[in-house]
Amino acid sequence: MSIKPPSVVTLTESAADFLRKQLDEVPDAKGMRLSVKTAGCSGHQYVLAPVHSVNETDFVYPLSEPYQLYIDPQSVPYLQGTVVDYVRQGLNRQLSYQNPNEVSSCGCGESFYVEEK
Repeated sequence: MSIKPPSVVTLTESAADFLRKQLDEVPDAKGMRLSVKTAGCSGHQYVLAPVHSVNETDFVYPLSEPYQLYIDPQSVPYLQGTVVDYVRQGLNRQLSYQNPNEVSSCGCGESFYVEEK
């Protein structure tokens, strides 16, 4: 496992509980991988997927016992300082990303833009 950079992502308690409940339903899951992929009308999209096999280059953070949060190194610049929350908006509940690197997002909220450095 890689040495993790300090506080790339912060998960609220409600987000960690939500992800733990999701992982409890996935046989043999070791945790959740958070990454950023090129997609959508604004350029980037958050991706959360259960982890069954760990990549040696992943940054690893505690999620919620017994699970870990894995972040691939390529996503770190896009995620640095992001707070992930599980929020209620009207009748809907969903994960919310407060990303200080985000310059703009699309109208539907599915993708975001970060200026390349």
